[in-house]
Amino acid sequence: MVPLILAAFVSLCLSVVTCPGAGEGLKPGDPLPELKAADFEGQLPDIAGKVVLLDFWASWCGPCKKSFPELEKIHAKYKERGLVVLGVNEDEAPAEMKKFLEKVAVSFPIVRDLKHKLITLAAVRAMPTSFLVDRSGRIVSVHAKFEVDKTVPELEKAIEALIAPETGIKPADAEAGAP
Repeated sequence: MVPLILAAFVSLCLSVVTCPGAGEGLKPGDPLPELKAADFEGQLPDIAGKVVLLDFWASWCGPCKKSFPELEKIHAKYKERGLVVLGVNEDEAPAEMKKFLEKVAVSFPIVRDLKHKLITLAAVRAMPTSFLVDRSGRIVSVHAKFEVDKTVPELEKAIEALIAPETGIKPADAEAGAP
């Protein structure tokens, strides 16, 4: 019996060590996992070939209440240039998510990670946490927590850099209203 338990333990340890992403979460350079596999509750937007800002949040999260208006501004500013903001809710009860969204309404898509598949794979340890993903589906940056004065400028600078090559519009041109 002891050898069987020992063999199972060694097998488990080796799988944790050798499985890509096991326990370490998603990080810059990693491909974004196939979102359909997470079995979300809600409608996933088409993200193929787009820059994606994937934001994990929960209704009980104080900083999320501050981040949502800023994410809505980012969504409005960049959606026509190829950015998709996607909120991934982690609440157990859909009523809590709904109550939050009634107070802090947004126009970007929201899905609920009911089975916590993606949050577990991503190893999210703080709320909110956002992942910025380039057009090829690679994670470019991870932002844990949210500080308006720090996070928003960092996100906008990175988004501008990711969008500019596709549109041909440089950040300064976009602000001036150039085509």
